[in-house]
Amino acid sequence: MKKWIKSALVVAVLAALSYGGYIGYLSLQDYFCWNCTPEGIYNRGVRFLQTHEEKSVDHGLSLIDSAARQNFADAQIFLAEAYLQTFPQGYIVQHPEDVERLKSKIAMNQDQAVFYYTDLINNAAVSQGKYKEMQYNLAQLLKAGIVKRARYNARHWLTLAAQHGEMRAMLELAQTCHSEGDYATARQWFSSAFNAGRQPGAAIMIGDYYLYGKGVGKDATQAIQWYEQAQGILARSDDPAIDPEKKLMAESAAFRLDIAKRKRLDLFKEQQASKIDYRVKGDLGTLAVY
Repeated sequence: MKKWIKSALVVAVLAALSYGGYIGYLSLQDYFCWNCTPEGIYNRGVRFLQTHEEKSVDHGLSLIDSAARQNFADAQIFLAEAYLQTFPQGYIVQHPEDVERLKSKIAMNQDQAVFYYTDLINNAAVSQGKYKEMQYNLAQLLKAGIVKRARYNARHWLTLAAQHGEMRAMLELAQTCHSEGDYATARQWFSSAFNAGRQPGAAIMIGDYYLYGKGVGKDATQAIQWYEQAQGILARSDDPAIDPEKKLMAESAAFRLDIAKRKRLDLFKEQQASKIDYRVKGDLGTLAVY
């Protein structure tokens, strides 16, 4: 009997140890995210960053770095922004709350940020449409000289973002084409920006092209229509008198609309001018005008 009890105790102890080992394995698996996909590792790392413990933050950053080194674009973006902290004008921060919260835990390190941005530029995934804001951001980083060496220049990323429907990229690309004198292409991008976000500034620029015949035939009626669209959008937005930029835009649209209407009226008057059709019949002695 005692022998049987002893055997049973041994089995119980071994079972307990096995169960404890299994639980320990699960705990370690959860901590280190063994067998996780890069996305899973990234999400686990972000979860660890939610705590205020320094060890958890360090471990979270380590996990996100692991995902970044496996070419997971979201992880590369997260760490790049966490280390850069100060962004060029126009940059659309993807993780504003995390960047602000981690400032007290992560020292600004532009070189480290550039390391992750460069990896991101070389990551084929970032060319997908869902990363259109980051494509626009990469253009801003290259223009600002923060990222200096890259496979593609700022114009490439700006065009890619615009093609994927990023309105700010459309407007900037339109302005770039305008400054280069490529008015036809500029008008196309202004039109795309207007369709994407009902931008009054884009409508004003398109009106100008029709008014002065830049990249398109002169058409005062078309110009009037675009200026009126700009006015209508501004009238429906917040009080232009409060926003100096909108106030200036509204005044600009009104001024241009007046010019376009005058031009159309002058053209109408020219078309309505009296015309005399005549023919002469006779010789040196007799003359008749019909």
